[in-house]
Formats: sequence, structure tokens, C-alpha cells
Amino acid sequence: MTKTVLDNGDIAIATLRKPSALDDLKAKYPASRLHILKLDVVNKDDITAAFEYAKKEVGRIDVVFNNAGYSLTGEIEGTPDDIAKRMFDVNFWGAMNVSKEAVRFFREVNKPQGGKLWTVSSMAGIVPLASLGYYSASKHGNVLETVDEEHSMTGYISISPGRRHGGPCRRTRPKVEHQGVYCAP
Repeated sequence: MTKTVLDNGDIAIATLRKPSALDDLKAKYPASRLHILKLDVVNKDDITAAFEYAKKEVGRIDVVFNNAGYSLTGEIEGTPDDIAKRMFDVNFWGAMNVSKEAVRFFREVNKPQGGKLWTVSSMAGIVPLASLGYYSASKHGNVLETVDEEHSMTGYISISPGRRHGGPCRRTRPKVEHQGVYCAP
């Protein structure tokens, strides 16, 4: 998404836990067009600081692209609570806290008021899959459509991609050992 924004001549404020992941783009685009900030969505101070930075450096935000999240593979009964809660902190609360701050920014900072809020959800939030129960719940719990109804100045779009094969998510997804509770291994 960041590359697309930049290729279209716009300004991007890219937020991510590991800013070095964008070193290739940083080398290609000027700092006046590509702003890279470290942000962990489970940290409300990081979220607030990113929006304050945008206000100071750019003055307005037209689109917030909410993409943080990860999946967890494992039976619900065999998944430790702390592992599931951490995923909810990122997938649900992280998305909610970024979205609430975006809506506030669209209302209080943008002149004229308004902005677009795009959030990556998942088809697993609509059609739950075996061994992805907590992930499905964390994505189904996405109540951001309500934000759009509550604030007419926000154009909300939910992007719900389907199952991915390969790619970085497959390599980094936490996996809980099969417990064989409901079926033979």
C-alpha cells in the first residue's frame, strides 16, 4: 500500500513495528514524501504519537490504512489464554484504537472534516475455519462498520482477503501443538 501511495505521487506516513522493513522505499523516495514511524498497535502512546506527528508534519490525513494483525493456528481448547489474548490485543484492540484515533483526527484536525478508514479484516472473520477459532473471533469482532454509521464523515472500507498460501504470514504464524481433544491426531 505504501508503495502504491508513493507511486501515485502522494505522501505516505508508514507505521510499522520494524521500520527497517521499508529501507528499500526509504532509499527511493524523499523524506518529504515518505515518513516512516515505529508503531506497535498494542501501545496507545505509539498510536497517539503517530497521529500527532501527522498533524505537525503534514497537517491532514486523507486515508488511514489499518493493516496490523496476525493469525494463530491451534485448537481453541489447547491454546493458552495469554497467547490468544495477545492476538486479540493486536487484531481487535489495535485496530479499534487506531480507528478511534483516526475518527478523532478526521473530526478535529482535518479541514474540511472527513477521511477514509480502510481496515484489513479477513474472510475467516465471516466464515470461521478449524484451527483458526481465535483468529476468526478476533477478526469477526471487528465492529468498525459501526464507526462508519456513527460518524458520517468517515468513509469506512473493510478489506477481507481469503486464505493465503505461503508468504510471510505462513512463516511467522504462531502454532499451538495439536491436543487431539476432539479427534485422533
